[in-house]
Amino acid sequence: MGMSQPGMSKALTRLRVVFNDPLLVRTNQGMVATPRGIELRLQIRTGMKHIREALADPGDFEPALAVSTLTVAATDYIGTSLVPPLMERLTREAPGVRLNMVPPDAPRLRELLENGVCDVSIGFFVEMADGLYATQLSKDGMACIARDPHPLIAGHLSLAVYCENRHVYLGASPLFNSTLEMMTDRALKSLGVSRDIGFSASSSTVLPEVVACTDLIATYPRQAALRYAKRLPLQVLDLPFPSYEYTVSMVWHGRSHRASLHRWFRQLIREVADDHLP
Repeated sequence: MGMSQPGMSKALTRLRVVFNDPLLVRTNQGMVATPRGIELRLQIRTGMKHIREALADPGDFEPALAVSTLTVAATDYIGTSLVPPLMERLTREAPGVRLNMVPPDAPRLRELLENGVCDVSIGFFVEMADGLYATQLSKDGMACIARDPHPLIAGHLSLAVYCENRHVYLGASPLFNSTLEMMTDRALKSLGVSRDIGFSASSSTVLPEVVACTDLIATYPRQAALRYAKRLPLQVLDLPFPSYEYTVSMVWHGRSHRASLHRWFRQLIREVADDHLP
């Protein structure tokens, strides 16, 4: 601490007066913090971290010297679009930074970001909790995919054929439900029709593979569908009902808003999204 013993004793005396608590008490094991002292230690440690981050010069941050692990919560669809080019940039510009990708959990989004379980979450968010920051990365629409050739579909899709065919569905379980699928269901319900689900999965990357080798069809993000159609025998068709456009956003918590590493990482994600998302 750079203080003499008498100086430390006087400082402790002043702190005891300020907080109206002994803070440290003598025991057979030496000086031990009181419960109030432990509580203050945790609170002040967090406060000091924010002060250091606020006073830090952003220009001092050097990605090449950073050593850390960052966690992104995202769906398979977002992951396949963003993570490969993101890892290429990280490996080249910040080799000491490791990246984890975990599944999103929309109901616990604020909790996971606040507790540092993940550093950013990327996806489609209907509502935003207090204390969170967000930035738009891209916009996209929905389309229908069917195998090519398909016995009933050839370049055009009617609402009757869409409803008569069995569908591949993302979610449909108590553990996972896609917001995009739920919005499609809502649009169909407003027309008085529904889908016949033949297969459901929790991974979006499975859907095009199943559609390509069966007569099942699926409702899928248009840009991802076009990407899969380059290597799989798929038709990408307009939906036969008024569809919706959705926004892909990056969300983070105030705890990491000013941290130099996190600011740099979020900017990196923006740059990668500009190049690889619609």
